[in-house]
Amino acid sequence: MKIWEKNELLREVNRRCRAGGSAAGVRTSSGRIIAASAIGPLCAETIVLAQAREADPYGRVTGLLVMEDGEVVAPCGACRQHILDLDPTIEVVVAGEAIVTARDLLPFARVPATAIGATPRTAPGRETDEQPFTSYVSSFVAAS
Repeated sequence: MKIWEKNELLREVNRRCRAGGSAAGVRTSSGRIIAASAIGPLCAETIVLAQAREADPYGRVTGLLVMEDGEVVAPCGACRQHILDLDPTIEVVVAGEAIVTARDLLPFARVPATAIGATPRTAPGRETDEQPFTSYVSSFVAAS
């Protein structure tokens, strides 16, 4: 992630974090920035990853940033696992605004052979490209 991409993401997430609480944002492979605030017990990271998948099912999340009360923080443990399962190469901005990969956040975790974030066209068990699926869930059901 380039410095200007990180700063653009930081500005967008900071807008969501003004009222306090936590907010998260992602940058997709198409350059789109999607940001979300936490709602009750759901972490902002989980919400924004779901929104990104819904907004661009064939895109890939390339960067993620989390803020709490206006400060950049690392994702919580459960969210680290969600991010790792989605794609171990996602770049995450952590405290001090350093950039690490999702794999670096959980160095001893088991990484799935095929990331959940793989586009439906490359999902395991997909035998034809005649009809594109609209989400990972539908490609998983078709592969079962």
